[in-house]
Amino acid sequence: MWWRHRGRRAVLLLLLGACGGDSPAGPDPVSSVQVTAPYEALVIGDTEQLVATALDAHGATLSGRVIDWSSRDPAVATVTQSGVVTAVSSGTTTIEATSEGKRGERAVTVLAPASPVSASGQLFTIEGIASGPVTATLRIGVSPPRSVSVSADGRFSLTSAAPGDPVDLVISASSGSYLPTLVRLPRSTIAASEHRILLTPRRWTIVGGTYASSTVDISPNQAFTPPCTSASDINCDGFYPKSWATGIKLWDTATLPARVAFDHSRTAAPISATDSVAFWSIVRQMEADIGRPLFRPAMASELTVDADGWSAGAVMVRIDASLTPGRGYTNWRWDNRGVVFSAVARFGSAAPLGSISVVTHELLHALGFKHSCAWSTVMGGYGCSSAPGLTRQDVGYAQLAFQLAGIQRAANAYRNLYDAMQGERVVVLGLEPVSLTFTQALGLAPTPWGGGQDGAR
Repeated sequence: MWWRHRGRRAVLLLLLGACGGDSPAGPDPVSSVQVTAPYEALVIGDTEQLVATALDAHGATLSGRVIDWSSRDPAVATVTQSGVVTAVSSGTTTIEATSEGKRGERAVTVLAPASPVSASGQLFTIEGIASGPVTATLRIGVSPPRSVSVSADGRFSLTSAAPGDPVDLVISASSGSYLPTLVRLPRSTIAASEHRILLTPRRWTIVGGTYASSTVDISPNQAFTPPCTSASDINCDGFYPKSWATGIKLWDTATLPARVAFDHSRTAAPISATDSVAFWSIVRQMEADIGRPLFRPAMASELTVDADGWSAGAVMVRIDASLTPGRGYTNWRWDNRGVVFSAVARFGSAAPLGSISVVTHELLHALGFKHSCAWSTVMGGYGCSSAPGLTRQDVGYAQLAFQLAGIQRAANAYRNLYDAMQGERVVVLGLEPVSLTFTQALGLAPTPWGGGQDGAR
């Protein structure tokens, strides 16, 4: 019978082992509590939702734990058991969140309201008046923003008593079709005039030409980014120049094709018939690429040309011996509505008149565009090579700018591409906004005419 006893003992040991392995370990205890808040400060009357997260000893989140909320000074700010803080009076207090004896805390600063500041205006899009779902928001300092929905006629009006300077007006379209727009102004001027804002689409489908129906993703931040870093170089500017900070500056499409004349009386070297044929062949390819007429031949003798070689409504072309042979330099002028109305394109010799890259580059300057290394472009040359002709991105960004420029003037909506660049930088990319001085932003002041220029290539 000894074998029966040994069998019962083995079974008993196995059962004991199995019971020991099934005993529960219990839930992990709370080791710490983390409290987060969306804003650094509140204005009296503001509310904000705090979030408390229970963590174990390894920093992992523990769900389902009871949180007890309290304020060390309810006279400054109160808190509900769901973590909603209400600002009561000026000062600083600490909001505590406790779970299983472990406490997390968050300092809350309450500010007195400042003199209210207001902003109002109207929004426009390529399709017409911008209506919902679009939100207008005032962001001031570190306090919660104030937001309103844009009405059916594209209008908005909102007020904030949050202290701080400057003031950010942010326009956001929830559909995702348009880039956010950010207008940053001193507190003293934000309410000085109505903000007429033209929203910038995130994508542009090319209309006509070599790249017809192609889609280009639009990044104003890339388009405004200069391909160089020299602040003293006036030609160190983006495809969209910094002078567009107060509105797009291009020819009015109703005046295109613009007249182009060879300035034989001022040219340093003859421009032959062969040079002319080569030049106009490049112009026609440029127009075929962009999908519209841009320039037409004219005789200088038919134009009124001033002593400096400028003619209103025309682009004057000549050879300039002061330039390096094979290179070009273009200047252009615009009026106080942002309409380019005249340009002078100079070349170091007759040879570049037959260069697709140089002629296309200089004539894009004559239209109002500058340089870029943000994409493959004919407008390179500052730290990157130039494409031999207009690229898909060149055409897309140029077509969009011309389209917006027309709406800008018709709707008097001079807040557009530059402010979309600021919105993209701050809201989308998390970057600081660009800051311009008056000297850096050539032509920002409303003068009888402004001017732009290109560096020698």
